Amino acid sequence: MTLKELCSIHGPSGSEWRIKKILLNYIQKNCSTWAVKPVVLSEGIKDNLILVFGKPRTVIFCHYDTTGFTVRYNNRIIPIGSPAYDENTILRSVTAEHSGKTYRIRKEEEQDYSLISKTITEAGTTLSFDCKFIENKTRFTGPYIDNRAGVWVSLKLAETLRNGMIVFTAYEEHGGGSVEFLAPYIYNKYHIQQALICDMTWESECVKQGKGMVVSLRDKYIPRETYLRQITGILNKNNVLFQKEVEGSGASDGGYLQKSAVPFDWCFCGAAVTGMHSSAESVHLKDLESLQKALLILMENLK
Repeated sequence: MTLKELCSIHGPSGSEWRIKKILLNYIQKNCSTWAVKPVVLSEGIKDNLILVFGKPRTVIFCHYDTTGFTVRYNNRIIPIGSPAYDENTILRSVTAEHSGKTYRIRKEEEQDYSLISKTITEAGTTLSFDCKFIENKTRFTGPYIDNRAGVWVSLKLAETLRNGMIVFTAYEEHGGGSVEFLAPYIYNKYHIQQALICDMTWESECVKQGKGMVVSLRDKYIPRETYLRQITGILNKNNVLFQKEVEGSGASDGGYLQKSAVPFDWCFCGAAVTGMHSSAESVHLKDLESLQKALLILMENLK
């Protein structure tokens, strides 16, 4: 499955059932060619999806929901998560009646926006960015690289992973809720208590695109220092190119994991993106390759 295909799937927080269904179909068709055929867990865990390989010691959490919008009343729209948008933004709806119907939007009073349409769109309809992509040999640009690029990396990793667990999670962009109930299940059933968070971060003054994957030493939440040292030590020993990130804001499934009542260590491992949460996010393909390599090495070496 290509990154473009993944980014095109409508799946804002609360509407992840489509991407779950598509990934299940992809996994069922392709997992027989993987190094280890995973146990696939999909029932009783809402719109989340778990892949278990061999004897797992470490779990990768990778959210596959996106930001988006909900239609309120009289074509007003309200955001899902924190999308970046303005009056030049084009949105699309995916419903039983319409597949890919597009809308322009206009700004009303204060910060409210509404759809430009002669008809009233049904309240509760979910919207996402219209998909326009630019690809070349080094870079991929389009909506929902956060975090469909993480999903793409995780699916590539699944082809060669022998021991480990990959969890595709819902709701990350709009307050979480999935990791908090998945963590006790994983801890109690598989006795795992260390995690890697596969997600995207933003480019900053010291985190640059094309310079390798990113290990976050902290964001709004702070992982345990001894675990971070173990992570960076393994990467240095294996000559993996990576950058260290230190931020005071932002969060990921790691924050939700930290707030769960389970003794999990966690570390955010990702790639730098420009235009975060906009319809024109951009990522350097070299960084995704670096991330995939790093995650495989960590999954093999974390004890």
